[in-house]
Amino acid sequence: MTMDPCESVERSLAGHAVYGDDRHILGLSRDRLVGALADVASRLSPAEELLDAVASGPRDHRLFTEPTLRAAIGHAHRQLFSNPVGGPRLLPLDDCCAVFYSAARYVRQGGADTPLQDGSLVALGTAPQHGWIWRDDDRDDAYGHAFRQIVAARYGMPPPSPDARSVELLQSGERLLAELVPVLAPSALHHCRVVACVPESRSFGSSSRPDLGGMALVGRNAPGPWVIAESLLHESAHLKLYDLFGADMFMANADRFLVIPWNPSNLVGANRWNTWRALAAFHVYVHLALLSAVAERRGPELEATFGPAGGMTPSHRARTRARFLATQLMTQPQCRTTLGTTGQKLTQWLLSLLDLLDPNPVPDGSTRHLYLDLYARETARLRRTLAEGTTLLKELKGLAMQDVTSARAILSGIGAARQLPALDAVAGTGDVIELRCAVADGLLEAPASDDMVGELVSRSSDALFALVNGQVRAPASPPAPTTPPEVEAASPNEQ
Repeated sequence: MTMDPCESVERSLAGHAVYGDDRHILGLSRDRLVGALADVASRLSPAEELLDAVASGPRDHRLFTEPTLRAAIGHAHRQLFSNPVGGPRLLPLDDCCAVFYSAARYVRQGGADTPLQDGSLVALGTAPQHGWIWRDDDRDDAYGHAFRQIVAARYGMPPPSPDARSVELLQSGERLLAELVPVLAPSALHHCRVVACVPESRSFGSSSRPDLGGMALVGRNAPGPWVIAESLLHESAHLKLYDLFGADMFMANADRFLVIPWNPSNLVGANRWNTWRALAAFHVYVHLALLSAVAERRGPELEATFGPAGGMTPSHRARTRARFLATQLMTQPQCRTTLGTTGQKLTQWLLSLLDLLDPNPVPDGSTRHLYLDLYARETARLRRTLAEGTTLLKELKGLAMQDVTSARAILSGIGAARQLPALDAVAGTGDVIELRCAVADGLLEAPASDDMVGELVSRSSDALFALVNGQVRAPASPPAPTTPPEVEAASPNEQ
């Protein structure tokens, strides 16, 4: 009997001997941490005490899966052996020693989890692989003090305590994740020992960092469990990859030469990634392509228990982004050199799983649909802005008309005359949303090159960002469009 593609992909992501098995990967991470701890123990006696306690205790305890001890080991090692320059503030050596001492005492007393759990934390779920939901009860023990410091140094403030609704939302999201991907969920969540709420001063939906292994921040104002389920898998997949390769690979300040079509530049190159960030995103998008495919299929039957399905990354979006990243990682010489043999094999394996989920992909290297995805998302944000009221309506209309003019020049240059009447029909309305939708529709249906569409969308995105953020006024007229290259046969755009 042939296995369902989603089931096959799920089992591979959770159980591949090298890239999926959580116990194998956590073992690699533990060995790296113990090795670093041994270095530190040559200089700090509390680290030596912890090393001795660990050596005589059970190997399968979860002490090294939690962010506080991981950070203490890494920060002490950097201060003692590598003369760190720049980056977030490191935990002082005295605080690292206090963590080592607390951990050693905990292990000698038979503890098998983490001293961070002093009874104040709430379990994310009931299984052994489930971590803890951080709740700050003004504790000032060594672990609590260190945890606050390392998070605040990286996110601007410590994570807030969740209220009862937020705790239930997180736990419900975990239950939904286990319902959708029952084999993958425990494997991924094993790498996420602590879940905390996003600080109130930050606006992102979820986050994890290579230098905070074993921890994810999740937004407590998410609309429902479906978004939480995706956030938990998203960040846990990141954490698994960091555990596989080690955090240093992903913290390196490497050349950001890959342009990501679906991200705005925000005038600071925010759409440029290095190789390791692209690999991390590719890894996650394969996971999300699976999750969303299952959620889209099972959503109606689960809504009675978990509420309306929605807010998750559409499976087609996850697949197309994953496909683009795979192409870059496998064809860009700089990517291949950076990844080395292990990274290339991981990329090829993930691509084989993506092929099962996406048997009829858009042509490799195609970016038009990805740029237009950015354009559509910015149009959706503009729709909300206009509904709330804005003093920039005149300027926004001007930008939209510039997009129409540029799109018209592109379509005329490639002989796509049948798309022009739709643009002309809305040009006189002055409706910002209608204008932008007409631009997107015209460029989607015409055989315009990826470069031409990318140039229009990027220029529009930069001008919109500058206008909304008050950096510069919108230009009076659009730059002349790029001369179209020789037109090739159009490829079908499945998105």
